[in-house]
Amino acid sequence: MKKLFFFLALSFFAFNTKAQDLSFEETVKYIKEKLLNTEKPIDFQDANWKKEKRITAIEINKNGKIMFFAVENGKDAKKADSVKINLFELAPVPNGIYSSGSQTKFYTKDYKLYSLLTVSGEEANRITKAFTHLKSVCKEEKDAFD
Repeated sequence: MKKLFFFLALSFFAFNTKAQDLSFEETVKYIKEKLLNTEKPIDFQDANWKKEKRITAIEINKNGKIMFFAVENGKDAKKADSVKINLFELAPVPNGIYSSGSQTKFYTKDYKLYSLLTVSGEEANRITKAFTHLKSVCKEEKDAFD
């Protein structure tokens, strides 16, 4: 019985530590695959936009700054709008990144809400976990005189 319990505990630990082992580059690759290489394009929603827009590109920096590029359906991808999000400037409520239904939401300290609209709640949870892990492998830029 002790061996069975030990084996189950060890298995649980092994399967749940994979995300912590991913490097910055591996995490970025995972996020880009989930957001850009999907059968159904992922939509991005900004409170200032009247419509959801398709994500066409994403830039992720090691300092936690992310740039989403998105365009309305049928519009030229070269005329994409952009939104900047800094992982270190999100609201403290569960890291400012959370899932709600089939959406991954980013809530900033200045009360702006951005949403990634995915195909399912399960997919939204994965993307939320990936962005949360990304924050842990990024380094916040500090002012030289702080």
